[in-house]
Amino acid sequence: MIGRRLERFAPAHDKSDSDKGHWLTGWRFIRDVRTVRLVVTLDVLMGVASAVWIAAIMLPFVVEELGAGERWWGYINAAYMLGSIAGSVLLLSFANRMNSQLPRWIVVGMLGAGGVTLCFGSSTHPLLALFFSFVLGPLYQMLLISKQTVLQQAAATDRLPYVMSAKGAIDSAVFGFSALAMGGIAEWLGTRTAYFLSAGFLCFAAVFAWRLRQPSAAPPLKVEQME
Repeated sequence: MIGRRLERFAPAHDKSDSDKGHWLTGWRFIRDVRTVRLVVTLDVLMGVASAVWIAAIMLPFVVEELGAGERWWGYINAAYMLGSIAGSVLLLSFANRMNSQLPRWIVVGMLGAGGVTLCFGSSTHPLLALFFSFVLGPLYQMLLISKQTVLQQAAATDRLPYVMSAKGAIDSAVFGFSALAMGGIAEWLGTRTAYFLSAGFLCFAAVFAWRLRQPSAAPPLKVEQME
């Protein structure tokens, strides 16, 4: 009897708090929030497109298509890293402008990366490939920074770890599948075809990035009320 009476005065358990710790929390959030779902879709398409930069594809491209030595594979990788560093420093000066127009920067970055990837795959001289690799660095940094900012603005702070965990699982699965698929395409149809296909995926991703420009696609204030 005493136990039953005490239950009447015990604080009710908040179901929403228990849901936050559920292992499906991140997956449900991705499914229910349109902005997050679009960002994850972009990551999937970018993951497929980025598989062409693995050594199993890039090294044969350098040796067979460019007719250069293996050391040029290292030079081209280094050029991309230098471009990424330079791009990150340059984007700091545009931080405020980027924050107010993130979807536009993502669209520009997608189309730019697609165009440069196409040019890279069409190159016939290692110096041209080196240049395009350098240019690709800032474009990818623009994409990564903008997408990450949109995701953080769309997800409440206490739910962000669950969303990032679910997104990480998706990214890992996409990378494994894409590396296998792109490797097969490069083996059967040639490495140039793989780069052309990668450029196509990036341009197609720009369609989804354009949908982020719609006001209904980014409702961070509503997301905060889901606690």
